[in-house]
Amino acid sequence: MNEPLPATAPRSRKKLIVTVIAIALIACYIASPYFSFWRFSIALRDGDSQAVGSHVDFPELRASLKKEFRERFYPALKLEKPKKKDRLQQFLQGIGPSLIDTAIDAYLTPDGIALLLANPKISATTNPAKLGEATTTEKAEQARRSIDWSKVRYAFFTGVRDFLVDVNGTKLRFRLSLDGWRLRAIDLPDDFVTR
Repeated sequence: MNEPLPATAPRSRKKLIVTVIAIALIACYIASPYFSFWRFSIALRDGDSQAVGSHVDFPELRASLKKEFRERFYPALKLEKPKKKDRLQQFLQGIGPSLIDTAIDAYLTPDGIALLLANPKISATTNPAKLGEATTTEKAEQARRSIDWSKVRYAFFTGVRDFLVDVNGTKLRFRLSLDGWRLRAIDLPDDFVTR
């Protein structure tokens, strides 16, 4: 004769299903920034501006780079009373940040990101205003081909919504938003200004 199944069988089956679903969701969450970075690198390599744009938060990225460039090129003056020759330096430091802002606004496009990742080091003698000169398609194509993704040192979570990828000293910071993982900041290497 058939004996009825114990009442705990349906409960244990529900727990198993919930556990499997939870594990699958966690695995998808953990894998998602790696997959998104891979799609970003493919879009960058292929020169697909629209796809690159869908992986980049341009307003946040521009703000981040403007701040970084200002701090590197125009550190705050610590003068109590400026001397006559220091006034010129103060004037240049006063207009320098606006030059940087203009340059980054013009430079930071999908092609500009490719150029930056291909060669993040610039000369200290580079005029920050020239950073904004229009990039040519040929230069951008060469840059896209020269990005060596095999130089990714590490990629890991830095927070629940933050993910960091280190490409040979250049750190790409992604943040999870409603649109998925998007590049929001690039930390250039400490030696990005060469002498």
